Amino acid sequence: MGFSRKIALVLVLCMAILHFSHEDEQPGNQPEEYSINAHSGIRRVLSAPRSTDPSPQDIVDAHNKVRKEIPGLEPMVWNTTVAKFAKEYANERKKDCALEHSNTPLYGENIATGAGAMTILDAINMWVSEKADYNYETDSCAPGKVCGHYTQIIGKTSIRLGCALSHCLKNDGIFITCNYAQPF
Repeated sequence: MGFSRKIALVLVLCMAILHFSHEDEQPGNQPEEYSINAHSGIRRVLSAPRSTDPSPQDIVDAHNKVRKEIPGLEPMVWNTTVAKFAKEYANERKKDCALEHSNTPLYGENIATGAGAMTILDAINMWVSEKADYNYETDSCAPGKVCGHYTQIIGKTSIRLGCALSHCLKNDGIFITCNYAQPF
């Protein structure tokens, strides 16, 4: 192999390493390991598959992190009855992943759809991002903005929680629901 081809190969390998190392910085990506093989170039070695099912405690913690910012709010707790409802509804939506509420009178509800490796924690972060459009003094959203998902998370009577995720049958879609209940 000539000197110029070696230099070109080293440059290509360096560029690929830089590209993949910055890919880890994207929100929600977990670090991955790479191996370099002189014959096949760079090969991605997945260190661990990304979980689309965080633990119930992770979900509760994500909600309570937001609730702690507001004085007087009780922390949320995971509730198996609410979680069962969420799972049943997520399973119902897996056939089409339509962004449709269950319209149950029993629970408050946040829903989201996404693709690929979207997680329940990603959905929670998306809902919490509505905080910027919420006015605490008037208990309302900024004109033309949506903040109802955020207000569901910080609702004074929303203290029991259950969330679920389903993978769409027809595509790479994800359907996520979190349901919220008042004290029983």
